[in-house]
Amino acid sequence: MWFATIFFSFWRLSQIFTLIPTLGMLAWFVHGYVLSQSLTPDFVLVLFIASVLATVWAIYTLFAHDHTTHSSYFIAFIDLCFMGTFIASAWELRGFAKADCSNFYGSVWFVSLGVFGSLGYQERGHWAVDIQKNCGMLKACFAFAIMNCFFWLFTAWFLLFMHKERPVEKVVVERRGHRRGHGRHRSRSHRQTFV
Repeated sequence: MWFATIFFSFWRLSQIFTLIPTLGMLAWFVHGYVLSQSLTPDFVLVLFIASVLATVWAIYTLFAHDHTTHSSYFIAFIDLCFMGTFIASAWELRGFAKADCSNFYGSVWFVSLGVFGSLGYQERGHWAVDIQKNCGMLKACFAFAIMNCFFWLFTAWFLLFMHKERPVEKVVVERRGHRRGHGRHRSRSHRQTFV
């Protein structure tokens, strides 16, 4: 039990420490798109929303330890759902998996960053603008998304070992019944029943 609790806390802190930089980098992109009044692309928005929700959930379940141990099956299910969202986020950012952010020459893919330019090889055979900062940030977010897929799987697994059964409460019910005898004679009997 204590083993699972220690490792659960370790992996929760790892999640928080990898989600906060992801939030910061993606918030910079979202802010840029908002200022230019253009739509934020899916590959930024999916991971940004998943990171915001996952950070709040990780902080809550880390500090609400008593609730976490009693509701561990439900929290493990939510953790598996977050694992699925990070898999989807990594899939959206899969173009950055093999990107060389210091040298785009030889790239066979193209990603438009809207107000931030574009990355990779364009359809007409022209090379896109070499933007090292944007590529590096998105590649780091991709790496953090992959890491969080495993982190959320680990915490869901540890939660299964942390499950505590609530103690069964014994309820004593007192029943009062009337028993009538012959004539005017009445007697009361008290019975106790254990449920």
